Amino acid sequence: MPDGTASATAVPQFTANMDYQRVHPVTTSLEPWILGGIGGIVVLWANAEWRLTGVAAIVQEYGRKESRRKLNGRADDALAEIRYGLALAKIPEPALLSCIAARVGDLADLRNCVAHGVWLNDANLGLSHCNALPVSGMWRARPLQRRRYPNQCLCLLNGSRTKATQMLGFIEDTKRLERELRALIGE
Repeated sequence: MPDGTASATAVPQFTANMDYQRVHPVTTSLEPWILGGIGGIVVLWANAEWRLTGVAAIVQEYGRKESRRKLNGRADDALAEIRYGLALAKIPEPALLSCIAARVGDLADLRNCVAHGVWLNDANLGLSHCNALPVSGMWRARPLQRRRYPNQCLCLLNGSRTKATQMLGFIEDTKRLERELRALIGE
């Protein structure tokens, strides 16, 4: 049972012998390298979404003002607009578009985890990790639903350089997609 010193915000965990323990108190004090990892992932994902939205604006032939009005800046919505625009123009989808679409969900989940998750400090291991909370509700009159929800730490930022490298690769692929689509559209 708890010893009485645990934080009221601690997350309960059951051990192998099913003793109730509070071992993961919520924290707002994170190591500088964790803060840097969070910031890097958030900034890179913002750039990736901005680029995909720009590609959608090109395919849909939206100007700046019109694209700000019609496009919301989310990667999955930008992909849908790109696909819709290509279908209307009867232009076959480049293979790179499918490659990008296959990676959007995982990278968006990573960004959402580090940006919106609750950070916990594991007293047993001396590690901070992020516990992604289940998402439900409405956003812009549409229901929100996570495609997958891991129960425990989704993101330990020990590998933040690897995650940043994955996002940088995604951004480079988005740049390549833009060049390919400009050539297909004849811009």
